[in-house]
Amino acid sequence: MVGGKANLSRLNKLRGEKAEIQANKPLDSGDKMRLKFINDEIWDIDPTMPFRAKIAQGLAALEKDGLIDTSDFEINFAEISKLTSEGNADAAMVLKAVSGKESLIQETLGSKYLKWKAGIDSRLYPEGYVPWQPREGNIFFMADSIPAKLAKELTEGALKELNITEADIKKVLAVGGKRKEFIIKEELAATLDALTKADQSSDFVRARKKMIKGWKVWQLISPRRFIKYNIRNLTGDADAAFVGNAKVFTKVPRAIKELLDVYQSDKPMSKDLKKWFELGGMESTLQFQEMGDINKLKMFYRFYNKDGSLKDLPVDAWKKYWKVARLSTDFRESILRYAAYLDFMEKLVKGKGKPKSFAASMPEEVMALQTNEQKAFMLSNDLLGAYDRISVAGKAMREHIFPFWSWKEVNFKRYMRMASNAASEGNTAEKVGRKVLGTAVKSPLIAARIGKFIIKATAFWAALQVWNYTMFPEEEESLPENVKNRPHIIYGKDKDGNVDYFGRIGALGDLLEWFGLDSAPGHVSDWMSGRKTLKEIALEMAKSPINVLAQGSLPFAKILAEVVTRRALFPDVFEPRTVRDRWLHIAKSFGMENEFTSLTKRPNKPYSKSIKTLFTYSIDPLQAAYSNTYENKRRFMKKIGKESEGFWITPKGNALYNVRLSMRYGDKEAFNHYTTEYVVKYGGKPENMVRSFEAMNPLYGMTKQEQNLFLITLNEAEQKQLVQAIAFYYQLLTPDFNRLEPKE
Repeated sequence: MVGGKANLSRLNKLRGEKAEIQANKPLDSGDKMRLKFINDEIWDIDPTMPFRAKIAQGLAALEKDGLIDTSDFEINFAEISKLTSEGNADAAMVLKAVSGKESLIQETLGSKYLKWKAGIDSRLYPEGYVPWQPREGNIFFMADSIPAKLAKELTEGALKELNITEADIKKVLAVGGKRKEFIIKEELAATLDALTKADQSSDFVRARKKMIKGWKVWQLISPRRFIKYNIRNLTGDADAAFVGNAKVFTKVPRAIKELLDVYQSDKPMSKDLKKWFELGGMESTLQFQEMGDINKLKMFYRFYNKDGSLKDLPVDAWKKYWKVARLSTDFRESILRYAAYLDFMEKLVKGKGKPKSFAASMPEEVMALQTNEQKAFMLSNDLLGAYDRISVAGKAMREHIFPFWSWKEVNFKRYMRMASNAASEGNTAEKVGRKVLGTAVKSPLIAARIGKFIIKATAFWAALQVWNYTMFPEEEESLPENVKNRPHIIYGKDKDGNVDYFGRIGALGDLLEWFGLDSAPGHVSDWMSGRKTLKEIALEMAKSPINVLAQGSLPFAKILAEVVTRRALFPDVFEPRTVRDRWLHIAKSFGMENEFTSLTKRPNKPYSKSIKTLFTYSIDPLQAAYSNTYENKRRFMKKIGKESEGFWITPKGNALYNVRLSMRYGDKEAFNHYTTEYVVKYGGKPENMVRSFEAMNPLYGMTKQEQNLFLITLNEAEQKQLVQAIAFYYQLLTPDFNRLEPKE
């Protein structure tokens, strides 16, 4: 446009020099002379100067009249357009000069001209980027249908001779320029659009989304799930907090006190708590994102009372339970989040705006924020799980396919980021890092950093294993493989000899499950004992992510399919289990099997025995040994080509199954009922019942030679379990119906 890069460089230099001279007022004669030479040269180089001069002249006149303000060096062309429509000559001169300048540039550049009036020229978009407007469209304003000056003259009677009356003047909607536009990544644009886009789903889709939300509420805080969910969520948060910033726990007492003051005493929020809340502290929790609006919380009563959503809450016990469950869970989840915010704030103040560690956040995102409060919130939110920042695809998964996808995505992201942000030194850490990474990492510093992260990430699980094997070694060996190979803690035994434990705790196990590494100890044991080859283990690990997706997806469709096909996909979609009782299977899907069996008189333990399961898990070690032995037997029979396949369920078979189940639970009433049903109603023969009992023997269906070969494949612990399994079998054959308290 100005004759090449050399002229452009010269032009920029002249304008810079001109600005320096003008800044040093008052100007002497030498300065004025130099400015004249500079201006003459600029006019020679830049062909747009005549238009620029007109623009400057018009803007100066408008500012002198107080119609615009250019002190911030920005020109509001929407306002100038409005002034032009009102008949202002200076504004019209500015717009005419702008148009003339643009026409000259377009004519000179031809096809090289980049459009800008209607937005940024698409040829400038980087690949994968799209235009995005915070507020879509153009600027609109109301203007008279004739210039305001003429309208004024009309009202004074000056235009009556032209037969134009005051009634002919009306307000019209004038179109200004485009609103501010940004060029951003396509996925970011989709995310921003999804934040404000109205739900345009069909009635069917909205109904399904409502059902899924109800399902999530029930699965998280229904009476049978409430305590276990809170324990799991707490251990998951604590696990991640320890790995990313262990000093978070030092702020827990303060966080509890300040939150209790608001939740219980209705005191005003402290300055820090108020800022955390305003930044979205409550809206970022898992429960809020999964279950809904914050105005159900007591602490926000004074903010929402005016809309009637709280003052009309029913006081009946059932609805009161849901209110208490929701409030207590929100309070519990907020403690670590607010504690993390306080600790990061302290670190940012000491570091003058830079944290010592970025934990689970992206450093460039944190440092792009303006205030320490914003930085501390992002750091704490990412560390404890930024459920309010899941991807657009993640939201779609959560709403339509995988109800609890938020946790999966957030947990995966934070561990990946913590691994990349890991920063510390230490010889032990270096050794661990090199062991895991091999020779891929040459730098001792990087090996040390990654090693420390691995040590911290596995510390919780390792501590649990030390506790279990130190305090309860026999109980640990008696647990089923699917429990023993994942993070769990044992409390001891109850009076009936059952092992009390809590399984699937912490956050690391859930991450490793995607790669089949959550069962790593079991895989190592199987390989070393020869039960599985490396190829078989690799195949199982490859199936793991498929199983994760299958277990969490489409709950209602999956339950329906399981009921119809009589094949349950939990816990392993590749080895479905038989569904004998369809109604009981549905009840189990909602965690209501104890209530269902008690009400329908199906075989079960006394209902009072199930109260303990609100808080913990319990298993009979003999029964666990029986299950483990049966699994070992199944694998062995499969290897020698004698695995049984297929199933056939009949009313007679179910009656016999319930007889055996009654014996197992010591349920005399159910035993008598189903024995009578099997013999009288379905014509079952006593000898078939005896054969059915014999089939319960762990070694049933194996020849003597096969039994000997099977024993050889078992290690010492598994041989001990076989003995316990046989003991359990004989215990089932001679049930003590009086050893359990009467059914309720």
